[in-house]
Amino acid sequence: MTKKKKTLVCFVLDETGSMMSHKQVTISGYNEYIDRLRDEKKFALMLTRFNSASIEIGAPEPIKQATKLTNETYNPDNMTPLYDALAATIRKAEKEADGRAVLVVIMTDGMENASREYSLQDVLKLIEEKENDGWQFAYLGANQDAYAEGQKIGVAAGSTLNYGQTKTSETFAAMADSSRNYSQRGSIADDEFFKNVDEKSLLDEEDEGDGKARKIH
Repeated sequence: MTKKKKTLVCFVLDETGSMMSHKQVTISGYNEYIDRLRDEKKFALMLTRFNSASIEIGAPEPIKQATKLTNETYNPDNMTPLYDALAATIRKAEKEADGRAVLVVIMTDGMENASREYSLQDVLKLIEEKENDGWQFAYLGANQDAYAEGQKIGVAAGSTLNYGQTKTSETFAAMADSSRNYSQRGSIADDEFFKNVDEKSLLDEEDEGDGKARKIH
């Protein structure tokens, strides 16, 4: 039987202006993710909130004590330095992992448009290096072609979810279940991280049937 391994979840959360229209569901969904993993003693959570004004990376916290988002602590504004935020998170996680497996969750509704320190090639190289070290990457894309954007930075289609604004809660619930499965299999990386998730159930009604749930392998 595979033994659970201590796992550091690095949550890279878009806090740019385009997220304002679904600020409340993002707050409630992220908090639900924490609540669903409260009893997982082997989990720690490190939150990155980013926009072009600041990239804030918190210290790792035991999931049971992880700080929830509020209207005061989550304020979407400005542009999207996704590459800088992701690279900075990876660099900090290297120092904080302390022998733990690492799961990097990227949640965004927009495309890169403001990075200054890191390029797409830098991020691709970093993700490839860390995947070779056993790190797991997952991409959550709100109201966008998540599969194209996730694969652009090197995240496998099977580790990517496209979801609609009205299905944020369901998406975070699926994320929690997949995180738990990752730990239960010994924190072994898998290109099919979301293989047990019904993708179509996470789309808004107007998006169903337009191909947004179709993965490209």
